[in-house]
Amino acid sequence: MGSFNASVALDYRVSDGTQTVTFSGTRPPAVGQSSGAFSLTINFAEPHDYTLKEVSNGQGFVMAGDRRWALGNAEFTGGITPQRGDSITEANGTVWMIEADPTLDPLGISWLCQTRKAR
Repeated sequence: MGSFNASVALDYRVSDGTQTVTFSGTRPPAVGQSSGAFSLTINFAEPHDYTLKEVSNGQGFVMAGDRRWALGNAEFTGGITPQRGDSITEANGTVWMIEADPTLDPLGISWLCQTRKAR
């Protein structure tokens, strides 16, 4: 099973419409650090604007204008994984806040993050 996971670990890179984003957040500072703030460049981030059907089926948790981002698990380093409250910044400066606990897809390839545009 390990070789299968290794063979698909970078499959997120074959999607169309991906972009490079900045992923930022704060975690408790490690010993000897003054701040727990961090920023990572995430390549091959795939945005998905929710459809009206997805919004209507979202039971109030998903709103029009929200976006789901698929972020490649292999892009994260240093034990950092996405969490509610982290942000994703597009190259054009648009900032998206992670609104719900991100989920790792069943194959461990991508983190799926429900986001809302920051105001």
